[in-house]
Amino acid sequence: MTAETAPAQRLAWEYLAHSEVGLVRKNNQDSGLVSADLLVVADGMGGAAAGDLASAVAVDTLADVDLESSDVDHPDDQQLGDRLHRLASAISAANTRIADLVTTDYTLEGMGTTVTAAVLDGDGIGLAHIGDSRGYLFRDGRLEQLTHDHSWVQSLIDEGKISVEEAAAHPHRSLLLKVLNGQPSNEPDLHSIPLRPGDRLLLCSDGLCGFVEDGEIAEALTGTSRREAMDHLVEASHAAGGLDNITIIIADLIDPAGQDPEATAMRTPLSARTEDRAPSGPAATGASAQEVDGPLDRAQLLGAAADRDVADEEDRIRERASQRAEDVDDDGDFIDADYEDADELEDEDRYAPQAPRKRRWRRPMILTLVVLLVLAVGAGAGFAWTRTQYYVGAANERVAIFQGLNEAVPGLPLSRVYEVQQLELTDLPLYYQGMVRDGIETGTLDSARATVQQLEETAARCGAPTQPTPGGSTSPKPSDSASPTKKPTSKSTSKSTSKSTSKSTSKSTSKSTSKSTSKSSPKASPKRTAPPATPSPQPSPSSTAPGQLPDDGKC
Repeated sequence: MTAETAPAQRLAWEYLAHSEVGLVRKNNQDSGLVSADLLVVADGMGGAAAGDLASAVAVDTLADVDLESSDVDHPDDQQLGDRLHRLASAISAANTRIADLVTTDYTLEGMGTTVTAAVLDGDGIGLAHIGDSRGYLFRDGRLEQLTHDHSWVQSLIDEGKISVEEAAAHPHRSLLLKVLNGQPSNEPDLHSIPLRPGDRLLLCSDGLCGFVEDGEIAEALTGTSRREAMDHLVEASHAAGGLDNITIIIADLIDPAGQDPEATAMRTPLSARTEDRAPSGPAATGASAQEVDGPLDRAQLLGAAADRDVADEEDRIRERASQRAEDVDDDGDFIDADYEDADELEDEDRYAPQAPRKRRWRRPMILTLVVLLVLAVGAGAGFAWTRTQYYVGAANERVAIFQGLNEAVPGLPLSRVYEVQQLELTDLPLYYQGMVRDGIETGTLDSARATVQQLEETAARCGAPTQPTPGGSTSPKPSDSASPTKKPTSKSTSKSTSKSTSKSTSKSTSKSTSKSTSKSSPKASPKRTAPPATPSPQPSPSSTAPGQLPDDGKC
């Protein structure tokens, strides 16, 4: 990019981008985008069938944003540049696109993605952020985090309830409060940040910042080329276990007016394609990675966005979801399979005497439709009532809150997954595992969340599952410890794919993951975040209220 092609642009960047599946995951749910003006990292959640789609949809939408459009809406904040407003509008469009997919195919409910995007704007950047991917500025040997994690543990840190060290080992550090998941209220944070030549930007998914300390990240960025810094960061992520997808973008800010055009051209690859390469050193043990070295003339996609044709994927989803309508004739009757179009018959055949068609199926069909209509009216009222009921059950070997009734009627779903929690069934004692699998009736959503909280306390207190003691006198009870200091006030999203003890959860619509601004060792054992509280009286197993668990003090 030159000053002639972008007169208002006073900064440019040279970048190196890397995206890979990591050492444990089976597919890459991260997506990335790099161009002469825009850098994006998106970390998808919601399972193998949806997380990568969500991040790919977001990046695909941002790749088409027209940063020079004259149609700019300045709602209230005149301090933000035009380009940042256009970027925010594109993120909103991506959110709408995700919402449309979920509406079309209910099996995609729960998918979502983080988005951290930087756009060059004059003598700085516009930064848009939602979720727990991160943006960093490295200047004069100092690393500064530019983004704020939208996670539960980060909210506890902000309120002074827990320390950064405790957050790094918190059992719910992966619980996110806000992601791009189709909810209209989930809007990104927007900031304008002044920069200068020599500054270095780092955008990354939590496959890096969730496992590698900020100090080591700063060390990797100090006095090294982008290539050396990238190798250091990837190797550090692998050394920490490589438990999640890893997407990293390193961008060095330059003054385009002071660059030698020939030297810049030599740094620009002749091919504008994404390069597949195998990492070197310890990184060689992982899956092959995608890398882009630029600047390039056009935007390049990485990760899931590069692997999937989003438009074709959307078409297939709509095709699967649509019900094929049968043709009807002018009278509204279904056309027989042996029907012949009269216009295609020869005159002699058209007027030849023909036996009348028997439509013996019409009367039974009409009666059936009437009966179904009556049943539908009654079922509609009943269905509306079921949507006010909640219970706690199991979904994909995790504790989940269901909306509806805990009953099974063939061909008639009476419930749906409302929130998937981070808590895995295997973290609970066997007795509680059975209760969750059978379903715990709670009635209201608040009661369901309270029950989940009891289960989390039980898992934290009892540790690994234990075999039940014969005799039936060892019913486990929830921990007497205090409940978490804060419950998310918004519908959270949980990453559904599992993580190890370093980063213990996966992500879903309620992507249940979050990282603090600096981390303790990934192998740190979970720490309690609240002092013990005096237990309140609990009902005995024979008189347990809906949503409450038996309390006999045993695991």
